[in-house]
Amino acid sequence: MKPFLKITLTLLMYLTTISLTAQESVDTTAVKEGNDHSGHFVLTGASYLPIYGNTYDKCGFEVLTLGYSFLNDSFNAGISIGLLGYSNGSRYSYLETGHAGTVMAYLSYGIRSQAERFSLYPTLEAGVAYGTIDFRQKQTRFAGSIGLTLMYRPLEWLRLGLDTKFMGFSNSDSSWLMLGIKVGFEF
Repeated sequence: MKPFLKITLTLLMYLTTISLTAQESVDTTAVKEGNDHSGHFVLTGASYLPIYGNTYDKCGFEVLTLGYSFLNDSFNAGISIGLLGYSNGSRYSYLETGHAGTVMAYLSYGIRSQAERFSLYPTLEAGVAYGTIDFRQKQTRFAGSIGLTLMYRPLEWLRLGLDTKFMGFSNSDSSWLMLGIKVGFEF
């Protein structure tokens, strides 16, 4: 089993244990009550590694997202800026073989549990990618992805997530199924 997958599964089991033990006591720093309809900004960073990809042996994808959460945290919308670095046959490096930058708009819908600490967020993203695509430099393509995030909120202002994402470029064989970890802050 890959080290990244082991770490991710361990983190998920740890977060589940913490949530189940924390449900017994009521915490005043928990998620906002259901009658609060005001929105707030969310800044999120994420790092992904591929589970399956059809063009490159190794790649990594880092994303910085600025979004807005509204309608009682049911919807999130915003802009994500990402950098995809890849190489063929060795550990990925942005300077080694190539990289592509992405700018995408996203929309997600939150499905919360009764405890309101865990949520599922199906997400759609669409935008553009520019860089080394299909082993050719200076390419511009449409970029799109669909994803599902399991979000854990231990504090009102902190979001931790485990994310799966299928991302691809138009007119290209480049597509990946990725697994990532997200850390977000509300303000």
